[in-house]
Amino acid sequence: MLAWIHWFVIIYVIAVFARMDQSPWIVLLLIPPLIYFVRTHRMPLWLVFSLLLCFIFFYNQTPSTDRQNLDSSHKSMIQGDIISEVNKTDTYVSFLLKEYRSTNKVKVQLFHQNERAEDLFIQKLNRGSRCQLVGTFQEMITATNPGQFDYQHYLHNQGISSQFLINDSTASNCSESSFYQMLYNARNQLLEHLGGYVNPFTFSWINALLFGNKDLLSDETITLFQDWNLSHLLAISGLHVGLLMTCLYFFGLYIVKLSVERMQLILFLFLPIYPLLSGAAPSVWRASLLALFLLVLRKLKIKLPTTSILSIVFFVMVLTNPYHVYSIAFQFSFIVTYAILFSRKLLSGDIGFVWISLRISFISLMVLLPIQIQLFYQFQPLSVLVNLIVVPYFTLFVLPFLLLICFSAMIPSFLPIWSHVFQFIHSHFLTLMRLIDEAISWSWTIGQIPNPLIIGYYICLLLFLLYFEQGKQIRAFSYGLGLAVCLVLASILPYLNPYGSITTLDIGQGDAIVIEYPYRRGVVIIDAGGKLKKHFTEPSSDVYDQIIDAFLRYRGISAVDAMILSHADHDHIGSVPYILDDYQVDYLITSPYFDQNLLKQYREKNKHFQHIEGEEGNKLRIKDHIFHVLHPSLDNGDKNENSLVLYSKFGEFNWLFTGDIGEKSEQYLASNYPSLPVDVLKVAHHGSHTSSSIPFIEQIQPEVGIISVGRNNGYGHPHPKVLRTLKRRKVRVFRTDRMGAITFQYDGTISTFLPYDNVKSKR
Repeated sequence: MLAWIHWFVIIYVIAVFARMDQSPWIVLLLIPPLIYFVRTHRMPLWLVFSLLLCFIFFYNQTPSTDRQNLDSSHKSMIQGDIISEVNKTDTYVSFLLKEYRSTNKVKVQLFHQNERAEDLFIQKLNRGSRCQLVGTFQEMITATNPGQFDYQHYLHNQGISSQFLINDSTASNCSESSFYQMLYNARNQLLEHLGGYVNPFTFSWINALLFGNKDLLSDETITLFQDWNLSHLLAISGLHVGLLMTCLYFFGLYIVKLSVERMQLILFLFLPIYPLLSGAAPSVWRASLLALFLLVLRKLKIKLPTTSILSIVFFVMVLTNPYHVYSIAFQFSFIVTYAILFSRKLLSGDIGFVWISLRISFISLMVLLPIQIQLFYQFQPLSVLVNLIVVPYFTLFVLPFLLLICFSAMIPSFLPIWSHVFQFIHSHFLTLMRLIDEAISWSWTIGQIPNPLIIGYYICLLLFLLYFEQGKQIRAFSYGLGLAVCLVLASILPYLNPYGSITTLDIGQGDAIVIEYPYRRGVVIIDAGGKLKKHFTEPSSDVYDQIIDAFLRYRGISAVDAMILSHADHDHIGSVPYILDDYQVDYLITSPYFDQNLLKQYREKNKHFQHIEGEEGNKLRIKDHIFHVLHPSLDNGDKNENSLVLYSKFGEFNWLFTGDIGEKSEQYLASNYPSLPVDVLKVAHHGSHTSSSIPFIEQIQPEVGIISVGRNNGYGHPHPKVLRTLKRRKVRVFRTDRMGAITFQYDGTISTFLPYDNVKSKR
């Protein structure tokens, strides 16, 4: 039975995929190969029926990914046990709490007030403590735009049902800590000891690679590793655990002079504890449990295929915590390990270290590629070659040297020396990586891959590896081409789409509109707002990073034909510098009265765009599409009243983009364009009472009004007066604060990202 256990893992994964997609019919894809295996006597009939029954069981038992918004607003107190490490920083404390007599897991946060009573309470917050907490449940942030990271979904996939904010630490209380906290205290003492002797650079890498905490690594470093598909090196995995075991084993045998039996006992005790010390990531548990099972079976002289042992570990983990299967670290860890184990024939023989490394890098990259693209919407084709350099470097230098530093904690005088040596070598290596990134970096932006192409990709990959292993190079090459075809098809799908679209992104209190022509003949952005940091003195890249850039990559957009800026308010242009930094932009279009200092800053960011000034009467031809400029005709002395007003036809529908104009400019438009037919109006100034006057709305008679506005904004937008005006003129209103991103297709279909009143309609 154990020889077939990996088939049950495959069935489990298919059941999870089917549950996520709400498509139980996916199991039908297994019928042809199962019939083939039965007819060729490679699989008994009883096993086939067992697999199908297990699919039904797994499908029904797998936790759903549908989010349930719990109405907990009336609660003010929760009781439960702390089940995670307590993350304590200078500004806040956070941990997971399992509610008493319930299966609900709650993410709990406390923000420091620097009071003595609060400090005493925080000292009692330890893993295993039973707590009674007073506070309020908080709304979990959900994605409101395509491609945006969904924090609520992320928490739900960890089994976390709600988020709780402690607002009264004096009324809250916790019992004594447990054995778990003793382990964390020992770890923290070791880290504090090391931190007193090693430099911050080395300390950040010790934290990341040996203790699972990447918070001290710079965002630049994390992004660099992500761009080159090297993120797995920053997460503790089998490589780290294997090296740690080897170093610990040889240290005990040859330095401390322990017997083999005692060292094996130490490893038996160490392997279940290490995941707790390093953050308890699924990838660490997988590596530690696999090593533990291998040691135990070897001690008992029981022989099992490594794939069967790995499958046992898989079921131990998903039965312990079913939500593990939704963890990206869990998925990456098992997929790569299975792929390497099943490809062991390709990695054996006298082919040399370089070829083995290259093949491992290639297999790891290709087997994870669709998942990485679904996460980041792009990948670096040259990353296989970079992996060939970086992986051995981490294997042969970085990890062993960091372990040497930790083992040297008993001889503190050596720590500063090792620390400076590591910083000198590793900082230069990272500099080399950045130079390579600047010189030859080219990311292939694909966008989201449809499920049928993902299935086709993995079928081609499986057949490619199978025929390559059998030495049938021509067949292997043909399926290798199939891999490329799947990726190319995914990237060219937008160029086969006859329907253009206009998406008003939900960026809060601001405007950002992305226009995609049919067959992707052009991409135009109208405004790209941003936000300021909390102290309101510096711009923040949050809107760009989390929404605009994420949406463009999700749609497979890597270049922008034109960016049109209505006026120079930050809520309309705050993300422009970041777009100019990261994307090819052919034209930047403003009014003649746009801030000239800002234009100079934009030119410093990107010297390749052509600046065009548009004013009343101009026809802007962008990739054979005409935008008519209706306003301004002169300097009105106010940024809002100097907003560019654009009129254009998309499909059979006339659009009017109004920026932040007020009643004065509306009167001008009504007077100079008395018979202007408007089907869709981008409501001016986020629905402010200073715009959308009754005479203007009555004259243009729009059928649809789109309001880009922030939730619970302090301006009272959209104003009730404007909403009444639009309602009485039978204008259908779509609001980003309630509906999320709003997408209008050229055929008249309007869809919203959030299912507000199930809005999805056609004019």
